[in-house]
Amino acid sequence: MKATKKGAGRPVARNGTKRADIINSATRLFAEKGHTETTIRDISADSGAGLGLITYYFKDKEAILNEVLMDNLKDLGPVFAAEVNNEGSYAARLKRIYSVYCDFGEENPLGTLLLLRGILRLIEGEANPIVGFFAARLEAIRKVLDGGREAGEFRKIDTEFAPLMLVSGLMSQAINNLANERYPDAFPSTMSSRDNTKLFENMILRGLLLKKE
Repeated sequence: MKATKKGAGRPVARNGTKRADIINSATRLFAEKGHTETTIRDISADSGAGLGLITYYFKDKEAILNEVLMDNLKDLGPVFAAEVNNEGSYAARLKRIYSVYCDFGEENPLGTLLLLRGILRLIEGEANPIVGFFAARLEAIRKVLDGGREAGEFRKIDTEFAPLMLVSGLMSQAINNLANERYPDAFPSTMSSRDNTKLFENMILRGLLLKKE
């Protein structure tokens, strides 16, 4: 339903649509369709907010995306803390980062879809705000891998490829659980953060470690 103007102030949505409703709809659409494929009209139709109300709150689609990222990815605070936490071995740091990303994926499925879309866009070489955000996350993982290699803890590896290898593990959890939610008969079980972290430790991390003579 279209928003109507009340005087010269803010457009008022007749159905009681609020700013939060716009953000919730944009989050779901960006996660499911992608930022590029989602239009302002899509957000308007999904949220019930008229175009006038949306443009009152947000200058353009990029402004909506920035707020969506801030709103849905604020829970990544523990991940950022893990990235700069220098306690323990490099293997312990890498496991800590992986574990908190898995926890985030378990607790925030829409945020995880945004995460995966950002990473895929990064791989494809596309430039947008999501890509810039996640490029910084991959760089943090790369620094831990470089440090472990230089310290003689990790074997010689391609540190450009390795972060994407780690991300693939996170994607497997998100994709499995999304498939379970939508197609429970075909995918009857979910993958927990704990299970995924254990899988990472036994397969990926063990392969990175340099065997001591």
